[in-house]
Amino acid sequence: MSPTRHLSVVTGANKGVGFAIATQLLASGMDVLIGCRSVELGEAAASRLGASCRFAQLDISDSSSIANFVEAVSGPVDVLVNNAGIAFKKRRPDTVLSADAADSRREF
Repeated sequence: MSPTRHLSVVTGANKGVGFAIATQLLASGMDVLIGCRSVELGEAAASRLGASCRFAQLDISDSSSIANFVEAVSGPVDVLVNNAGIAFKKRRPDTVLSADAADSRREF
């Protein structure tokens, strides 16, 4: 990554919307750091995206993973796209609507 270019960070960028956003940011001339849980999928996505893209593992439900990801960020971030998400682990269809504060703290 070039120190004279702008840096974008895109979470959840190994597929779908995150991957598309990373593609567009790269096309605009930015360097992109992508993050996702799966090292295998993240490395494959970064390889498909090209030389101005790099990958760092990020599991937003794991505080040590978040700390390691922050360490991987080199320099100021010009664009942050927080596309990563996690789902409630309960198996009830109404989980999100019926979650209390304690459920939310455990999950997020």
